[in-house]
Amino acid sequence: LMSHILQNKKYYLVLVFLIFTLAAFLRFSSLNEYPLGANPDELSNIYDGYSISKTGADRWGQKYPTILRGLGENDNRPPMYAWLVAGSMKIFGKSIEAGRFPSAFIGFLTIIFLFFVAKKIGVNLFGLITIFFAAISPWHIFYSRYGLEGTTLPSFFIILSLFLWQKYKETDQKLLYLILLGICNG
Repeated sequence: LMSHILQNKKYYLVLVFLIFTLAAFLRFSSLNEYPLGANPDELSNIYDGYSISKTGADRWGQKYPTILRGLGENDNRPPMYAWLVAGSMKIFGKSIEAGRFPSAFIGFLTIIFLFFVAKKIGVNLFGLITIFFAAISPWHIFYSRYGLEGTTLPSFFIILSLFLWQKYKETDQKLLYLILLGICNG
C-alpha cells in the first residue's frame, strides 16, 4: 500500500496534506484551553504584546522596546515574542489564543520546513515519516502551544540545524558550515 501511495503523486500529495492538516489541528485548535491556564510568564508576554499593539510601548511606557522589563528587579527578557504577539493581537484581537498564536504558527512552519528538507535529504518516504513524527511529537506540540519566547526556540533550533546541514551538503561539505552546525548543536 505504501509503495502504491509513494508511486502515485496524487495519493502522496493527499497524504502529505492530511499530515499537515493533523499538524495544524494539533497546534492551533483550542489554544485558549490547552495547555490549561496561562501562566504568569505567558500573561506577561501577552500583556506586553497587547500594550505594544495599542501604543507602541511596553507596559512601562518604553517606546519600541528592545528589552522588556518584567515585574521584579532584573526581570528582563527579550522582546521578540511580545512583538510577535503584538502582530497577532492586531489581527485577532486581545485573547489568550492571540497570545499563543505566534508559537503555534512558528511550530507549524517548522513542520513545513522540515518536510522540504527531509524530502531533499532522503526520498518521499523519508519526508512523510519525518513530518508524521514531527506532527504527532508531544514535545513539539506542547512547545508550539505555549506563549513564551523560549517555546519558539526549539523551532528556530530545528530550522537553523537543518539549514546548516543543507549548506554543508550543498557547498561540497565546506568545513565552516559543519563547525557552525556543531556550535549550534553544542
